[in-house]
Amino acid sequence: PSRPTGRVAWRAHHRPCNPTSYWRNSKPAPIPPFYDLHCPKHDRCWEKIPMYPPASHNVDDEHSAESSTSDSYSKSYSPISHPSTPGYFELLVKSYPYTPGGGVGKFLVDLSVGDTISAAVKSERLMHGSPAVLERNWKNVGMIAGGTGIAPHIQILRILLRDEPDAIVKLLFINRHAEDILLKTELDALSREYPRRFTVTYSLTGVTREEHDRVKGPSSMEISATGELIDTSDTFEYGRGSVDMIRRALPPPSSESKTGTMIFVCGMDGFVEHWSGPVMRAPSLNGKKGPKIQGPLLGLLKDAGYDASEVFKY
Repeated sequence: PSRPTGRVAWRAHHRPCNPTSYWRNSKPAPIPPFYDLHCPKHDRCWEKIPMYPPASHNVDDEHSAESSTSDSYSKSYSPISHPSTPGYFELLVKSYPYTPGGGVGKFLVDLSVGDTISAAVKSERLMHGSPAVLERNWKNVGMIAGGTGIAPHIQILRILLRDEPDAIVKLLFINRHAEDILLKTELDALSREYPRRFTVTYSLTGVTREEHDRVKGPSSMEISATGELIDTSDTFEYGRGSVDMIRRALPPPSSESKTGTMIFVCGMDGFVEHWSGPVMRAPSLNGKKGPKIQGPLLGLLKDAGYDASEVFKY
């Protein structure tokens, strides 16, 4: 089928997959043909990719996809599906024009049913010494996402809501305009399903409050499953962020709440630096880039009183 345009959604039809194609250790292996591709806008999609035999993977693993064309490009993607989902995983993909050394997103978005990619599971990401998400005493979890930086947050969010019943999660999701917000329908559905445990605040940097108020419409009230009257209209902030915004949208530091707090930050390099200081690299080895390290906590989160042990930068 032709590539979707505008806001027309396209969902590719399922075709039988080759059951002999599956993950083999950490080496790149062919992935069975795509059987689900949903594009709410022409340059962004989420893709359901089958795996045979059914397998699960750690939440902190990323999948490195490589095109099978003569020009080879690679890029790491964080799955957005729950890691226990049998038989497939989901990726959130945004397409950018081909550039020297880039273009994997466009390659993936332009795939048709029956096309394949080669991919490998990367090593586990250690978050302050452990890849685990559960049983970390994170009673209050905050997430700060910029644009496609929402992707790694989604899987952690799904794990905490389903498997850590005492965890309370607050997401601050920053985009230029409301129409740029990725997975908004899914996020709003989760906030309605878990009204006591998950709240999402959207911040817009490309529009003022007055301009947005003219187009967003009135608030909406619904009765929850427990009989409570809840406001289901979106919560919006405006601007790149501030200490006051942190206090309104995110859980307080552990020193104030007296319970375990963890804040995750993901976005472009400048975005992460603004909120928490840059991610750094250890000294290079054999001419290759050194491994990423957290570096000191700086930026708005430091100004708001958080400790480096309570912040993880992607």
